[in-house]
Parts: sequence; C-alpha cells; structure tokens
Amino acid sequence: MIDDKNLKESESRIKNYLNEGVVKTKQKSEFTDFFLANAEKSLNSANALYDLSTNKDMQHKTGYINFDRFL
Repeated sequence: MIDDKNLKESESRIKNYLNEGVVKTKQKSEFTDFFLANAEKSLNSANALYDLSTNKDMQHKTGYINFDRFL
C-alpha cells in the first residue's frame, strides 16, 4: 500500500503535469473517431486471427495449415 507521503507526492506531480500540459484530460473530438475506428480494426484482426487459429476448415481454405498465432 502506498504511504501518505508518497500519495501526496504523486498528487502534487499529477497537478503539476496537468498545469504544464504534460497530461491532457480532454482531446479534440476529431481524434475520437480515429481511435474508435482503429480499435474496431484491431478487434476485427484479433477475431480473424482467432478464427484462423481455431478453425481447421478455414486453415485449409486459406492455405494456412496448422496456423497458430495466439498472440
């Protein structure tokens, strides 16, 4: 568990980072769509890799016999 001294130091650092702009709590909304689309693409890629790793029929159809890419 973190002691009171370290907790106060952490709180002080976070306040300084926020004031200096090192940590930003709000971003432009234009980035939201980009990150949501990127997350969806990542999930689709993960699903495809999972399906290809677990589905022998799909492995044979695509030519990736014994494909095992659990990352």
